[in-house]
Amino acid sequence: MAIVYTFGHYRLPILSKTTNNEPMSFQNFFSKLPAWNIEALTGYKPCTTFWQDFSIADFFVLNGQEPNAVQDTHNRSWPQMQEKSLGIKGLTEYIMVLNWKIHEHYPKNNALAIIYDKLWKETDAWAMDNLKGDDLSYYLETTD
Repeated sequence: MAIVYTFGHYRLPILSKTTNNEPMSFQNFFSKLPAWNIEALTGYKPCTTFWQDFSIADFFVLNGQEPNAVQDTHNRSWPQMQEKSLGIKGLTEYIMVLNWKIHEHYPKNNALAIIYDKLWKETDAWAMDNLKGDDLSYYLETTD
C-alpha cells in the first residue's frame, strides 16, 4: 500500500522504501528535493518556499504524472505576487526562483528549462513595467 501526499490538487504516491523497508516519510521526500544553494553562492537568504514549491512541481513533470504542474503552480501563485501579498521581497524571490530553475534544468531537460524561461521573461517584464521607486530599486539590486 502506498502513502499518498497531496499538494494542491496533485496526488503524489510515495512508493519508495527506506532502508528499513518502510514507506518514505514526508520529511524524507522533501530531503530528496534539490537544495537552492543561493545563500552559499550569493549571500541572499531565501524567505519563501517558492524553490520547494516549484521543485515539487518539477517532480510531477519529470515523473510524467502531471506535465502542466509547473505552469499550474505559476498560475496559482502569480496573481498573489502581482498584488505583492508577500511584499517586494516575496515578489523578487519568486522571479529569482524562476530564473534559477532555468539554469537547474538546462541543458539536461531543455523542455522544462524553456517553460521556466518563458515564465521568467513574463514575470521579469511585469516587474520592470510595474515596480516603481524603492520597490524597483530593491528588485534590481537583489536580482543583479
